[in-house]
Amino acid sequence: MEIETRQREAHAKRAEAERHAEEARQRAFKMREDAAAATRLLEEQNRRREEENLRLLEAQRQMEMDRMRATHIAEAERARATREAAEAKAMHAKAAAEALRQKAMAAAEALKEQERLRQQRLLEREESRRLREEEKRREENMRAAMEARLQREEAERKADEARLRAEQMRAQALEAETARLQKQTSMLQASMSNLHVSTPEASCEKCHAPCKPAQKFCPKCGFKRVDSAKVSPPPLATALSLGASATSLVGGTCAACSFSLKPGAKFCPKCGTKTAATTAAPTPIPAPVALPMAPTACTGCYAPLGPASKFCNKCGTPVSAMASAPVPMAMSAAPSACPSCGFQCKPNAKFCPSCGSKFGATLTLAQLEQRQREDDEVRQNLAQAQARADAARQTQMHQRNYASSLAAQAQAQQAARYSSHG
Repeated sequence: MEIETRQREAHAKRAEAERHAEEARQRAFKMREDAAAATRLLEEQNRRREEENLRLLEAQRQMEMDRMRATHIAEAERARATREAAEAKAMHAKAAAEALRQKAMAAAEALKEQERLRQQRLLEREESRRLREEEKRREENMRAAMEARLQREEAERKADEARLRAEQMRAQALEAETARLQKQTSMLQASMSNLHVSTPEASCEKCHAPCKPAQKFCPKCGFKRVDSAKVSPPPLATALSLGASATSLVGGTCAACSFSLKPGAKFCPKCGTKTAATTAAPTPIPAPVALPMAPTACTGCYAPLGPASKFCNKCGTPVSAMASAPVPMAMSAAPSACPSCGFQCKPNAKFCPSCGSKFGATLTLAQLEQRQREDDEVRQNLAQAQARADAARQTQMHQRNYASSLAAQAQAQQAARYSSHG
């Protein structure tokens, strides 16, 4: 019972506290509303007060502007009166200045007329002097042009004579070289009549062991053998190749600038002049004579044979059947040109005798660059020579045109002078 009594008292106290809290909240809410109303009233009063102050300030500013406007109007009236007075004075001064200007203009016109007459007289004297000097200068230019043309013709004539002498000297050198080659050829032909071909017994060049003619390697030491017919060419072919080389080397200087030319060069690398490839007619050489050769090995079994053997000791093949076919002498065919320098080489040559290039071998990068530089230099020299020739032609054309214009001006001035005198 006591617990229930305490619970009821607690519930009553809590209800009383909640009622007091609700009343406090209502009082606070009312006070907040009263404060907001007071704030709105105060703000309204302040706004009205500020509007009143603004109206007062606007009225004061308007009054000040009216006062300043009246002051400005008065000052403008005074300034207009002053300006009108100044304009009146300026009109009087302008009229006086116009009168003075008219007088000055009249005096200036008189002075200008006098100066014009004086300048006209000076110009007439200057023009007459200029015409005399121009006539004298034209005569001097015509005389100089005539002298230059005569000098150019003389230089061209001397150049033609020098070129003709060079051609004659080259022709004489070619004739002398041809005579020398013909003499050598005749001597070689005379020695060919007494030529006897003897074939030595095949042996290794390193260990001198006997070998078969068809064997390319020594069976004893393995050394690679070289055919004697390929190593030692016939003297007639050697003489012909030497003669061709000597003929190609004749006239190895440029006819225009005397620059040393490479064998087989078609253009001068210095001035670009095309070289005249004149060669003497080749001397006819009689056909080669087939000479019998004694076999050194059997054609059937390749066994070595003795110098006086009539039959093969191994297979019994007669030696007369082996030696029935004569072996012709090797003659050089048509020469071939070197791809590097253009030199005329033998058809079976492996190396160029002029530049040393190996035939059939791939050129290295340095050789390709060297050849490209030489080609570029030749093209550059050709372009420079062409540019110099074009510049010389342009200069000649300008000189001729200038001389023609001077002559035309002289004729026109003479015609004008004759018409003025008439």
